[in-house]
Amino acid sequence: MRSIVVFVAVSLLATSLAEAQEDSAKVGVGLAFLASNPVGQLTGTSTLYLPVQTGRSFRVEPTLGWHHASVEETSSDPTSPVNGISESSSALLLGIGLFGTARPGSGTLLYYGPRLGVAWSRVRDTDQAGNSLKESQTDWFAIAALGGEHRVSHLGVGGEVSLSYLHLGKPSFEQTGSAAFLAASAGGSSVGTGAAAFVRWYF
Repeated sequence: MRSIVVFVAVSLLATSLAEAQEDSAKVGVGLAFLASNPVGQLTGTSTLYLPVQTGRSFRVEPTLGWHHASVEETSSDPTSPVNGISESSSALLLGIGLFGTARPGSGTLLYYGPRLGVAWSRVRDTDQAGNSLKESQTDWFAIAALGGEHRVSHLGVGGEVSLSYLHLGKPSFEQTGSAAFLAASAGGSSVGTGAAAFVRWYF
């Protein structure tokens, strides 16, 4: 009988400590593994999510993404004009999520609301003589999201489904040097569903 009482007391204490920690750890950092989503198209898994629980029923989640890549063209034909052309690309994304939250069970949180953001991208092609072409573009997105996560101590694991709109801005070009690069790019928009798995760590 005494062992049962001790077990119940320890269980109640552990539960109360977990709930207290859940309420106290309100700021975190997270990563998303995106199946399809404007954020995934623009900066992919190079994006940080910064959840801030401002109360028991509201969460703000700023989003910061940055991605950079560079390549150099090489052809099997040594006389090809593409030899020695280098290309660098970068994208910067800033966004925010504004979510209502609900707690259907201990350690479990549901959230729902919009994600809004803007991204700036740039691609630069440069040849061996120093001639270059820079392409710049500004995009923005709006996402209606529904997600949930389960927390164990500081670690939160969950997922999110969404309906999103992505607007691709009209690109602008800037040529330097005497050689002319040819480039074509298009603006436009896309609408569709998406999904993501999330891992968040709370402090």
